[in-house]
Amino acid sequence: MKRLLCIVLLWAILPFQNGYGYDDQTARETLRGISATTISVTYWGRTESEPPGLSIDQVKNNVELRLREAGIRVVDPKEAVRLKHVSAELLVLINCMDYQSIYPCYIETQLVQAVHVEKNDQFTVAPTWSVKRFALLGADRIRAIHDYTKDMVDQFLNAYLAMNPR
Repeated sequence: MKRLLCIVLLWAILPFQNGYGYDDQTARETLRGISATTISVTYWGRTESEPPGLSIDQVKNNVELRLREAGIRVVDPKEAVRLKHVSAELLVLINCMDYQSIYPCYIETQLVQAVHVEKNDQFTVAPTWSVKRFALLGADRIRAIHDYTKDMVDQFLNAYLAMNPR
């Protein structure tokens, strides 16, 4: 009964959650002039291992390929420290819980940048652009996370290219 209630509540909430994030004109303006970024793809869940059908390494490779195809230089985090002009990181966060072969999943793609806080004249790191998605997947559909992350990265690239035409 508890499982059924959880599934019904998630299905009621999910349609209103897809596509939420910061992808308005103000967020897009923060993408202007970015020429390079680092990438981080992180999975966290109740277990240490990824669900069957999900490969974090494959997600990261796909994200990196899409960025390079769009003309964005992808640098290693160690190289980014050495290169002072790289102050952006594209993060893909994936969280899935396994409830008897039903996977409620949260996926977020965000660009994090060094930002200046005028109030105290200091620099910090904050997300300046992001999109989020919630999904309820059966074990046989967990591979859909690859498609969702591709769509989210494409949304980022559309925003990026709108501010940085080739």
